[in-house]
Amino acid sequence: MERRRKPLSNDIDVTFYRTETSNAHTGRTAEEIRRIDALIYRYQKKKKRRRIFRLVLLLMVLTALYMFYKSNVRPPELADDLRLEQNVGTEENDRAAPSLSVNGSLRKDAFYTFVIVGMDDDNGNTDTIIIGALDVKNKKLNMVSIPRDTLVNVPWNPRKANTLLMHSDDGLDGFMRRLKDLTGFVPDSYFIVNLQAFVSLVDEIGGIEFDVPIDMDYEDPEQDLFIHIKAGLQPLDGEKALKVIRFRSGYPTQDIGRIETQQNLLKALAKKCLRLDNWDKIDDFAQIFRDNVETDLDLGIIIWYGRQIMRLKQEDIIFHTVPENYNDWVSGRSYCTILLDEWLEMINATINPFKEDIVIADVDILTRDENKNLYATTGIIACE
Repeated sequence: MERRRKPLSNDIDVTFYRTETSNAHTGRTAEEIRRIDALIYRYQKKKKRRRIFRLVLLLMVLTALYMFYKSNVRPPELADDLRLEQNVGTEENDRAAPSLSVNGSLRKDAFYTFVIVGMDDDNGNTDTIIIGALDVKNKKLNMVSIPRDTLVNVPWNPRKANTLLMHSDDGLDGFMRRLKDLTGFVPDSYFIVNLQAFVSLVDEIGGIEFDVPIDMDYEDPEQDLFIHIKAGLQPLDGEKALKVIRFRSGYPTQDIGRIETQQNLLKALAKKCLRLDNWDKIDDFAQIFRDNVETDLDLGIIIWYGRQIMRLKQEDIIFHTVPENYNDWVSGRSYCTILLDEWLEMINATINPFKEDIVIADVDILTRDENKNLYATTGIIACE
């Protein structure tokens, strides 16, 4: 008697039959069935080889993609010329400690600096300047806001920090050098942010809860800007959060009150972004930055920054404001004049990328002395 055929599958060998009988069910001879089974067996074997080849090919592609990803998601390269030349000119500078050399070995380990610039849609001036320092080793992110009206030593009027980008020679390069005058170092990288980046980021995480500090009412039809927001804790989507960021006319302390609100809103945004349920959005956050931010960094470095920041706790992200006399007047204009000693102390405690302190000789700051007279730390006040 012949044996019954076992059901064929992709993983079971065919069943062979006795040669002396024919198959009563199919009407085929045993020889015909053997030939059919042999064809099926060869097909299955070829299919297995094909499947193994595809699996190996897939593994090779995935390995290549992983290696590409690992090689591109990386920290930024640290420049060796952050300090440029020493600022000189006054006896006080001559007595000060000399500037550090540009040797990169004098930098702190895993310490990265950057500047975030928010643009003002109105006239090309900057709306926000924040110097940031990411200390990977100690898991800290310090952010220092420079008020728009900060007095700077430049040969144009008004001498305000928010004019630095628009009026500096050589565009961004000139702007970065001007920041060195204020901080004693050139930031490693820059982020020029348009308004849509902030809107998209807030919307990506589903909005934020924020306690608006004051009633906000302002209209400017020329900018298509209409702000009417009541004070109090409330949910904000991207557009509404942007209006809170932009509002500046109703604070008793003017721009300083606005900076405080901006910093508190950014803290609320960071708190929401750092939640575990948003960790899978790192690549989405990076894409928002890529689409809406002008930077000298590529996507891999932006993703690296995002990953480092996502590892921080909320309390590890600390905001500061340059210590200044926020109610000064120079030549009939309102300015904020830097309190030099306090500012140098803040720089060295928060954003200085070097192992040694930044000193007066490293900066070019226009401010007031103990007798309330204007002077430049270099001894030279820039002329128009």
